[in-house]
Amino acid sequence: MEFAEWLGIQEMAVNQSHMVDPFNINQYQNSPPHIKEAVFLYCLVSPGKKAVGQARSFWGFMSYARPDEKPFDMVRRMREEGSLIQNIRRWGLGTYNMIAKSMSRAVDIINVSDPRTMHSAIIVDIPNVRYKTAKFIVSTLVPPEQRVEEDADLAILDTHILKWIKEELAKTPPKKLPQEFRGIRIPNQTPSVKAVYEKIEALYNWLNREHKIPDIEIWRSRAKPPPADWKTRPVKRGLVGDRKWYDAQGEELTRRKVGRTIKFFKGDEPFQW
Repeated sequence: MEFAEWLGIQEMAVNQSHMVDPFNINQYQNSPPHIKEAVFLYCLVSPGKKAVGQARSFWGFMSYARPDEKPFDMVRRMREEGSLIQNIRRWGLGTYNMIAKSMSRAVDIINVSDPRTMHSAIIVDIPNVRYKTAKFIVSTLVPPEQRVEEDADLAILDTHILKWIKEELAKTPPKKLPQEFRGIRIPNQTPSVKAVYEKIEALYNWLNREHKIPDIEIWRSRAKPPPADWKTRPVKRGLVGDRKWYDAQGEELTRRKVGRTIKFFKGDEPFQW
């Protein structure tokens, strides 16, 4: 069964390669350009969102791509048609005006096959993109040997990595720390100031100089694993105020309160997936 069919949008053609897997996000460095474009767009809508719901919504958004149409070309076409914001809203991707600006800017300045544009100093010029997102995109899509010098030792300072830094810092005698790291305070959230981000990034690389554990492996060891059924569980789609639940075959579901729990029903029958 085609992806478009089980989402209940039989009129749309879907390129299966546009179905980004957020739980194996580090597999795309050597992918062809059209897959990298899809991953790049996903990275613009994923910050601050739960991976399961956002990935499923993003797949729905990508279902608007015409046969053989690359993701960036799809965004350009939507922009010309005036449908970009509407389609972002329909799939509930987030702050639709800002996301539309981000996507629109990205397709104008980024070439996923050109290392000269695929580095963090260029990517942060995209609206709503901070240093962590920019470095995440580089880490995800650019092989280490193709990165510019400034991105050679990048680190994705999310909450899991920051906790790891705190733990490693607590194990390190203060006298063994280089002078520039003494007295440094590690925040609970990703720093938004470039100078602070880069200093903590340098500290991460110093603490990790012997083990050289990839930040993605630290993240995986600490993050909550995805549910086994994340690709088949009910999905909510539609415009804000008119969203409905659907099963994996695109059939509408209802939710009812049974005792103290909310359960899904297909017609009058309880629904299990």
